Amino acid sequence: MERENLSSSIFPENLKDQIAILSLYFPRIKVPQEIPYTSAFGFINWRSVTKNYQSALKKAIQVLKRNFEVHLEIDLERIEKEENLEVKEDIFWGKVEFFENLSAQAMKKMKRGYFLGIFETACLILTHSFGKFPESIGFNCIGDRYFPSYPESELRKHLIYHPYIYINKNTLLIGYEWEEVIRINHLTPVFSF
Repeated sequence: MERENLSSSIFPENLKDQIAILSLYFPRIKVPQEIPYTSAFGFINWRSVTKNYQSALKKAIQVLKRNFEVHLEIDLERIEKEENLEVKEDIFWGKVEFFENLSAQAMKKMKRGYFLGIFETACLILTHSFGKFPESIGFNCIGDRYFPSYPESELRKHLIYHPYIYINKNTLLIGYEWEEVIRINHLTPVFSF
């Protein structure tokens, strides 16, 4: 599927529809009175869900489990927010560009906006039009950083790892990869206001 057609083909075009979907999954968020009619992407500010990013991730995983069989190959406690959007509202929106077949390192060099993490990518997934995802699709979540725990971790502490989400039919896998690896057919979503 072409990048240019991806956003219009699998995500709701109406921001109000996206916010309605997100408010069903996260009922405690404050929905703004005025929502523009636009094809922007809607997101929940993870701070409106909980004060701790790892707790917000756990809540997002619980919500994703309603629609997917979720497999975690990472420890959520070892994830840190690398790109932190400073927003005050519970819900925010903007443009998202999708880049395909680029490493996290290459994406950082072209720096075009804010890289999305697992929580924001979960918002994208939750608002997608069911049945319109390709059979398999992956998202690089380079707005987050992962710190693996293994015996040689002291030797590898200079290496940077980022999580990714891979969906195949109704299965969702969350793993991690070294930032120089190119995950073929994975999209890197980049947000801008």
